[in-house]
Amino acid sequence: MKMKKFLPAVPPVLFLALFSFSQTAQAPPPNPFAPPLAKIQYAPDRDYDLLHIALTLKTDAAKRSFSAEVVNRLAPLRDSLSVIVFDCGDNLEVESCFIDGVAAKFTRGGGKLAIAAPEPLPRGAAVSAAVRYTCPDGAAGFHWIKPLPAEPRRTGFWTIGQPERNRTWVPTWDYPNDFATTETTVSVPADWTVIGNGAQISDALDPGGKTRTVHWKMDQPCATYLLSLTAGPLDVVRSDWRGVPLIYSVPKGKGNRIAETFGETPAFLSFYSDLLGVPYPWPKYAQSIMADGSGGMENVSATLFGEDVLADPRRGIPTSAGTIAHEMVHQWFGDLVTYRSWGEVWIGEGFAILLGQMLYTEHWLGANEFDHECEDHIVQGYLAESRRYKHPLATRLYSGPDDMYDNHSYLKGGLVLHTLRRFLGDEAFFRGLRHYLTKFRNSPADSHDLCSALTEEIGINLEPFFDQWVFKPGHPVLDYSWTWDGSKKEVALTVKQTQDTTDGTPIYDWPVTVGLISGERLARQKSRIDKAEQVLRIGAAVRPDAVLLDPDHDFLREIPALHWAANELPHIMNHAANAVDRQEAMARRLEGSPSDEIVNGAIAALRADDSAFPIFRSLEKLAALKRPDLRPFFREQLSHPCIARRSQAVLALAILPKTAADMETLGRLIDEKQPYEVVEAALRALRDWDAPVNRAAFKKALGVAPARPIIRFVALQALARADAQEGQARPDSDPRATRLASDILTAIAGSAKDSPFMTAGMRELAARPSVAASVALWLKEKSSFTLLARENASAAGMERRGSPIRRLDTYEMVTGKRTIFLVFYLTADGKFADLDVYRE
Repeated sequence: MKMKKFLPAVPPVLFLALFSFSQTAQAPPPNPFAPPLAKIQYAPDRDYDLLHIALTLKTDAAKRSFSAEVVNRLAPLRDSLSVIVFDCGDNLEVESCFIDGVAAKFTRGGGKLAIAAPEPLPRGAAVSAAVRYTCPDGAAGFHWIKPLPAEPRRTGFWTIGQPERNRTWVPTWDYPNDFATTETTVSVPADWTVIGNGAQISDALDPGGKTRTVHWKMDQPCATYLLSLTAGPLDVVRSDWRGVPLIYSVPKGKGNRIAETFGETPAFLSFYSDLLGVPYPWPKYAQSIMADGSGGMENVSATLFGEDVLADPRRGIPTSAGTIAHEMVHQWFGDLVTYRSWGEVWIGEGFAILLGQMLYTEHWLGANEFDHECEDHIVQGYLAESRRYKHPLATRLYSGPDDMYDNHSYLKGGLVLHTLRRFLGDEAFFRGLRHYLTKFRNSPADSHDLCSALTEEIGINLEPFFDQWVFKPGHPVLDYSWTWDGSKKEVALTVKQTQDTTDGTPIYDWPVTVGLISGERLARQKSRIDKAEQVLRIGAAVRPDAVLLDPDHDFLREIPALHWAANELPHIMNHAANAVDRQEAMARRLEGSPSDEIVNGAIAALRADDSAFPIFRSLEKLAALKRPDLRPFFREQLSHPCIARRSQAVLALAILPKTAADMETLGRLIDEKQPYEVVEAALRALRDWDAPVNRAAFKKALGVAPARPIIRFVALQALARADAQEGQARPDSDPRATRLASDILTAIAGSAKDSPFMTAGMRELAARPSVAASVALWLKEKSSFTLLARENASAAGMERRGSPIRRLDTYEMVTGKRTIFLVFYLTADGKFADLDVYRE
């Protein structure tokens, strides 16, 4: 659920797979928040106050280049400024520079453009520095979309500034601690749409009718990394919300997906504007989906998304909604108020996680889904990273700005803000945020500013909170157990804080809630932890049936071992406040060889839990019992409103002996309308039951889920298994290529990146330590490496890592108990250009 900044499109599964494997590899990636990689980073000194950026850009779409003039209006901050320095990418070809219309000498070097002033400039007197330049090809911050033979109208461009990429297409100040107003005047082919920041001033065909010029202007000052443009032949829908123009755009031909993708935008804008008490602050809100990207980027008033955000009902709930909410929240947190330095990224990304994904889930999908999403994705995502490294949310020690966009800034940031929200209560928390947004509107801020603004408004000194949760690394790691003192009518709750404090993680001083379940009621009592080990004494009229520390999951904490007694489990399963605790209690009750009474109790609870967002997500423990008498129940669950329940019901049936009726039922689930998760589960079941008999289903699956590669891979795997079981193993038409693929993996694992069969782009991928560590682990446990498919891709005009692709080779690798699907991208001369990895 973590959101990432907008990036050139890469298969996210590859990075997830490599990241998760690398955690158990012997040589994990180096820590970017510790020496020698990390160093102390400060915001750069400013010689001037940037006031306004006026960019005039003329594109040559055929050559994928542009010429431009940018005029930076600025006021020196000190007397006698003799040189004006801008950030300027080495890729840009600067032709001439002017100060107030007078030609000026300039020098280049180290990513800087230094313009000599004709005479020393006085403090505070505004001057205009103009730069005329060309960008002969794409750049890190300016991406041209290339047409394909099958999609000749697939063209256009988009820009990406975060963190320091706008300098590769606009010479200007490129750090978030200086705000300026902006305007862009852009000439493009006549049939293109251009979307920029702020309000549209004009859009008119040029003389001759072959090009058009579009002028956008942002009158409110913003950080320069938020300056953006998107352009191309687009399908566009325009609407409005409370008088604010709304623009939704997608690549040409995909306009039928606009309504489903962006339909909740007005409701989101109303919700966040009313909740924060600060109306949406910009003159319009545009949301653009563009090819060749993934994720989202919160450019001010003009959010950019990759095509992976297009809604697809077969993924279940509106899967684009969390992403759209996340980027919308940035229009306040990150755009209206921006980070003073890159070490403060969490005050944007943390709010986008809390108010975007977490609050979206809580408000629109309900408490059960909120509980599960927080634990399964937010908490566990952060904890996985914290086992590799820890750092304070606000820090000056990091290797580079890109490294700040990690699970600490996103997920821990969201969880710490959730902790603060529960500590203060909603009324005070959101009132404090309103004051923060108002006080620092259209300016940069840092964690100290956030702390002081909240303290000013609420009256509670939040310095102790920020000292523990923001300026120090780590989180509480708790262990608790309890006994009953009948003579004193008290619960004696022993709480230990077991976190490693040698890295600066504190022993937390924090208020906690203790939940006492008695009968069918959960009572809450307040207490406090402030020592490495202590006993909390909680009064109670009778011995409770179960005791829970932090029953509402009010704060970020890790509890590695839950010492719940067997007699507590039914009470926790039925009456705990949090759905995650209730599910865990059910799972524990079903371990081993549970009695019929326990099994029937679980089934009754699951049947009653019939919403689309249930308390109990998992059927795994019930399925693991392998009881044929549960078959009717699993068949019932095939129509449950929750997609996860349905797919798990399929897998539960797959564990049982096959029946003709179940094979027929699951075969019907492989169609163009079923959720991908259900189709994939049905394929696995049919494959394991009887691959030869279910050939038709596997062939059908190849055409029913083109957007879900893993389904295709499982179908190919199932067909190969059917062949093998019938003694018809397919010969490899190019065994040399298979040997080379195996050799490439061996080379990557051994950190030998100079193979003549790798392209430069592939060598760059192989050079990553995390990739080498992951591949080494796969090969160490590899038991098979089998070709599944070999496809000609030359007609598709595909390009990967800068190389045209002619062929795709898909392999199944069994490694330990895991199956991995690998897709190798080969060039016309047989070199390996890229690798995608998907896990079964």
